[in-house]
Amino acid sequence: MPHLLTRLQATVRDRLTRPSTWVVAQQATEVLAQTLATWLAARALGPAGLGHLTVAMALAGALAILLLFGLSDVAIALYVERRDPPAAILTGTLRQLLRGAAIVTVLAIGVLFGMPHTPLERAAGLLAVATLLLNGLASVANQPLIAAGATRADVPRLLFARTLLVIGVAFAAQTRDVRWVLAVHVGAAAVLAGLRLQLVHAKHFTLGLHHDARVFAELRRRSTHIGWGAVFGTAAQRADTLMLGAMAGAAQTGFYGAATRLTGAGLAVAQAVATATYPNLVRARQNGRGDGGWRRLAVIGCVGSLLVAAGGRPLLGWIFGAAFAPAGAVLQILALGSAIQLPLLLCHKWIIANARESVLPSAQAVGAVATLVALWASCGTYGSTGAAWSFVLGQACHA
Repeated sequence: MPHLLTRLQATVRDRLTRPSTWVVAQQATEVLAQTLATWLAARALGPAGLGHLTVAMALAGALAILLLFGLSDVAIALYVERRDPPAAILTGTLRQLLRGAAIVTVLAIGVLFGMPHTPLERAAGLLAVATLLLNGLASVANQPLIAAGATRADVPRLLFARTLLVIGVAFAAQTRDVRWVLAVHVGAAAVLAGLRLQLVHAKHFTLGLHHDARVFAELRRRSTHIGWGAVFGTAAQRADTLMLGAMAGAAQTGFYGAATRLTGAGLAVAQAVATATYPNLVRARQNGRGDGGWRRLAVIGCVGSLLVAAGGRPLLGWIFGAAFAPAGAVLQILALGSAIQLPLLLCHKWIIANARESVLPSAQAVGAVATLVALWASCGTYGSTGAAWSFVLGQACHA
């Protein structure tokens, strides 16, 4: 027994010193906080109120790719390769972020004020976009931390910011006004961005503008295929909520939003694993060593999703309340799609790490077209169930 305890302690110490463990811890904290915030909002706002929240977040999510246009993975790779000054990489990434923020803001205003929306929907949409912009800044600050294997120091800061989010949503939801809930999201995102920038400045390199045209050109060149592929992927992933809201109403959107929150939690975990693995994939390419273990992780994600598909029907009623019980079947269908989506996510990281990203746009375009056609044909008649099957079809065509 003492020998077993010693081995267990050594294993735990080894895991805690691995940078990948803390990247996963980052994302696990994010998933838990967002799930708790959604749960609190759903309990207070009900299906229709959660529907408004889901649509606002979906609008921001649909525009998210335009912020960095696939630049994140390329920036992390450049930090890992250490060929360029880190301040130059950060400046180039911030330059793209500012361009993207301007585009996102203009498009959001055009959608919200150029189409028939209520004042509540417009305010919610603008607040969701503000949250997106600040989270984009926090993501940029996190890139050098991931590349340096230094995310352990960020976890307490993330915990603080997301604790503020959960507590703030708990109070804001009592107003029954989705705008106050989203205002809390804006504040929490601002806190996290500030804390991460301070950490980079204090522990890694001095923040400051370091313009380098060659670095910026490299960032743009390598991210172009990733960005266009992500545009198609985002269209497929976000159009479901937007089309469902327009064709089936707020209640069906609320059901779908609750189900996607749970499958989204699984996706976020997979993204955490993929992000944690990505620097190792880059190093494996540099050193000519294997596949970085992504295939084994893909199998685990697929099996987990299939388990939810088999027995996940009661989960929504237990978690969000009896009003959301009818969405249990939607969760099971979405989990089938996730069994395809999660391995694809890891495969994409391997493709990018090996500089083969030119194949991504065409594959993701096929999936996006299939999803959009299926949504148009099914949302009006079958509501959230039709949207869920459209997701499965799109992922299958993408694969």
